[in-house]
Amino acid sequence: MTVVSLKKTEEDLFMYAFVALYPSIKRWKYCKTVVVVDGTFLKSAYTGTLLIASTQDPAGNIIPLAYAIVDSGNNASWEWIFARFKDVFGEREGMCIVSDRHEGIENAVATLYPQVPHCVCIWHLWNNVKKLQKKYLLLKDIFFAMAKAYTVEKFDYHTTEVEKIDKRVNDYLMNVGYERWSRAHSTVNRTLTMTSNIAGSINAVHKAARALPVLPLLDYIRKYLLNTYEIPIYPIPDKSTWKIPTEVLNEKVLTPDVTKTIGRPRKGRCKPISEREQKRSILCGQCGEEGHNRKTCRNNPKRG
Repeated sequence: MTVVSLKKTEEDLFMYAFVALYPSIKRWKYCKTVVVVDGTFLKSAYTGTLLIASTQDPAGNIIPLAYAIVDSGNNASWEWIFARFKDVFGEREGMCIVSDRHEGIENAVATLYPQVPHCVCIWHLWNNVKKLQKKYLLLKDIFFAMAKAYTVEKFDYHTTEVEKIDKRVNDYLMNVGYERWSRAHSTVNRTLTMTSNIAGSINAVHKAARALPVLPLLDYIRKYLLNTYEIPIYPIPDKSTWKIPTEVLNEKVLTPDVTKTIGRPRKGRCKPISEREQKRSILCGQCGEEGHNRKTCRNNPKRG
């Protein structure tokens, strides 16, 4: 059944509301174990925050698990939300929670889900990196290649590149914890969920409704979700029961004409810049600069 929780002050003033619809609760055990959490500010007279927890099914479809409205995204509100979430959805093996580095979320996860890894959205992390390095465009491809690398060897290769550009950035990423944002060092299977974009997508859909008062907003979200999933999906029956029209059975479909290209067919895909290993620069043995060798050097010899 659908779960709705409400928290009020001693004077019966509204504080928090939590909603988990029954279809979402029922589908949770069939979905990926990655829970993405995100919040967005409301624009009504009640200047609170709309919080949404979502995941994906095996086909990659976004599944909203629960949504809540709180007065602000502080420690108390996040802890209350995660307590309600755990009561409803529990804890699954291999589960992880993905969000930005909001202190309230980190504290709530540490308190209520101490055994569940709290992973960081790499897009939010990148925005923090940009504040450290003014020439951040040099780091962009390298950073995302680090985060998405499948092997530790590849990760270490890109780490060395970052170290050459700015050691402060590498120190910062190390302090965050490689296992929290790097695919190669992750202790759980994050699949392809490296950001909190799926929760952001849901928030974007409700953008116009953020100016509504609390009750109309909750009702708007409920109706929107019901309308989204109201179309039934019928399973395909066994082939022996199929009733195929004669004109379909008699239809002929031949293979298309293929123009043979010159040379050996390409089997590998073209790698993006972030996956290409950069060629090692030539280092001059006379002046110590890159890009040329001793024979073509026009600089003065470096002093020992």
